[in-house]
Amino acid sequence: MKKYILNICLLGCLGLLISCNDLDGKYDELVPDEYHKILSIKETGSQEVIMSVEEEVYEYQLTVIKGGLRKDLEANASLEVLTQNEVDVEYNDKQGTNYQVLSKDMYMIVDESVSISGDETGKTINVTFKPKKIYGAVKEGGDGVEYVLPVRLVSASDSVNADKNRVLLRCNVSPVVVSFGESREQLILNSAEISHIVPVSIVKKGALATDVQLELISQSDLDEKYSIPEGIAYKVLESDMYELPNKLISMGASATNVVANITFYPDKIYEAKKNNSGVIYVLPVRLLALSETANTDKDEMLLICGFHTYTNTEVTDKSKWKVAYGTLTYEPWGHAYSYLFDSNTSNNFGWMGYVNDSHGGNYGNPYIVIDLGDPYFIAQLGVFSKWDVRAGGVNFYITTDDINVSLSDNDWNILSGYQGEGDEYRGLHNRLKEYDATVNWIKVASINIPEDGLYWGEIPNDMLDNQLRTQYVKMEVIPSGNADRTAIWEFSMKKVTSVDGQPID
Repeated sequence: MKKYILNICLLGCLGLLISCNDLDGKYDELVPDEYHKILSIKETGSQEVIMSVEEEVYEYQLTVIKGGLRKDLEANASLEVLTQNEVDVEYNDKQGTNYQVLSKDMYMIVDESVSISGDETGKTINVTFKPKKIYGAVKEGGDGVEYVLPVRLVSASDSVNADKNRVLLRCNVSPVVVSFGESREQLILNSAEISHIVPVSIVKKGALATDVQLELISQSDLDEKYSIPEGIAYKVLESDMYELPNKLISMGASATNVVANITFYPDKIYEAKKNNSGVIYVLPVRLLALSETANTDKDEMLLICGFHTYTNTEVTDKSKWKVAYGTLTYEPWGHAYSYLFDSNTSNNFGWMGYVNDSHGGNYGNPYIVIDLGDPYFIAQLGVFSKWDVRAGGVNFYITTDDINVSLSDNDWNILSGYQGEGDEYRGLHNRLKEYDATVNWIKVASINIPEDGLYWGEIPNDMLDNQLRTQYVKMEVIPSGNADRTAIWEFSMKKVTSVDGQPID
């Protein structure tokens, strides 16, 4: 008996497999037609539309979106306005409101028929309001009357989401309306700046004076309105990273716009961003109208804090590069300065810098100053070191000073190691160290060299943002352990090629 049951089960499973194979991926055939395309209004419920009586027309955008299993198909619907009787039954009688539907001369829906093609996910329809006519009706209508445009989405061919098929546009026409000129602004801050002022435009419509003020939007409001819907980890700036205007901003009767200056402290924002790389720092501000005759529209603005971005490429033409001065090398032993720039790391030749002389004198960490021949906007600096004389690390410095150390042919003969490490070299070494101390060197990168190979030191953004061009690089080599010498086989450099996507020379 168990055998027969098992066989029946196997046959049933086989039948299911065959049925699924017959579908050949057309699983929409299992889903009722009414779920193939589902239309809805993006912003539903009660929406306040704030307009100024000074405006001839006010444009409002209403968006219809398409969902469902077959979003690749065309969908068709239409927008219709509820009658006064429907509004009375569905709103006024139930909620105790006093909504009055706009007459047809107070608005125009530009395209009541909505057609969304297969390659579109939605359609935006413009609704044009006529504020002067609405305001006149408000004055005549008496207290408690609120004029509305109730819009319903219907379709004879496609399904409409019953929970998102209506929007009630409540018309608020005011003598004065103030708003931000923009709802968002992407800031590109310079992390090398201590402070940066951003002008924010505030627009006024209406011929009455009003005072306005800016306030910070809280983190919880930011999350609810922006972070969660957009899937972006926005974070409100800390109080020491910005400064809002601390006084009321007055807009006279004839004023149409005013600029509010907001101060940012980029260096502090950049430091915080380095420790929180996964968040986007923003300053979310809200506009308040403080006069009884004024209302606000577009009253929220996000000032999104970003920093310069850089791309780079390695410089392969080293024909102009040379050593200006530094610690001696032993050219007779195959350690000429020029080997630093020959793009060959497989041979036995490199620059050998000495820490101690044969008499026990200490020269300090070996160093050289490299003349690149032309000014460069440097992004990264690198060295190749290997074997038992491998460096433990390197510090890199740049300067905008003009290097002009006077070295005779005999001085170069000494630096190249042809005369050993006698008193002449020690005297020259000390003279060069004294000169080097007068140069305004800026430390830009450090690297450790744990194993044989090429290592790069990346110049951080807060230094790149100074956008310095330099012809001279100082390389200070840190020996491994107690080594009395160290060697570098190759010096390399990458230059900046674009800033914020814009190519530079």
